[in-house]
Amino acid sequence: MERYWGKDPRAVNIDEFVGTWIPLLVAPNGETTWMLALFGFVMFRIIDIMKPLGCKVLDEKCPRGWGVMLDDVLAGFYALILTEVSHTLRSS
Repeated sequence: MERYWGKDPRAVNIDEFVGTWIPLLVAPNGETTWMLALFGFVMFRIIDIMKPLGCKVLDEKCPRGWGVMLDDVLAGFYALILTEVSHTLRSS
């Protein structure tokens, strides 16, 4: 896709899809699921936009589409950690 549409084309959004679902891996099934899912999504979007702690480096340094994909995966894992910490603090 990069060859035809350039780096990170809007028509291709599998990176956003994967990054969004990663924090949802820790959302439990129950009455608070929607709150944790929303929290995880919002955290992913904030991290994806700001690109802290290596996300920007991955985006810029990895060749071809790998950087585009891996920066969202890393942002998703950061959001997963924040979602799990939030869930743990709410549960205790």
